[in-house]
Amino acid sequence: MSRNFGISHECFASPLNRVSPSYNSIFPDVDRFFGSLGSFFDFLPLEGSFEANPPFDGESTSIMFEHIFGLLQRTDTEKNALRYVIACPAVHNCIMII
Repeated sequence: MSRNFGISHECFASPLNRVSPSYNSIFPDVDRFFGSLGSFFDFLPLEGSFEANPPFDGESTSIMFEHIFGLLQRTDTEKNALRYVIACPAVHNCIMII
C-alpha cells in the first residue's frame, strides 16, 4: 500500500502487527514505548495518506468514519492532501450514508 497509495501511517495497529513505522494503537499507554502515536481518535493530521483497518464491530467502524469525515471537512484541500484507504469486511443488508 505504501508504494501504490503513498501510505505512511496505519491508524489501527499494534507493535506486533504494524507494517508502517508510524502507527496508532488501541493501548497507547503501553504501546507508546514501541513507537505508537496514541489513539487514532486523538490523531489529527492535516495531510498525508493513511490506512485504516478498524476492529470489525459496528461501533468502532462508525466512530472511525465520523472521525475521518471530521478530519476531511476541516482540511484545507487547496493546501493539503489528506487521503484514507479503509479496509472493512463486507456487510450484507447494510446501508451507509456518506
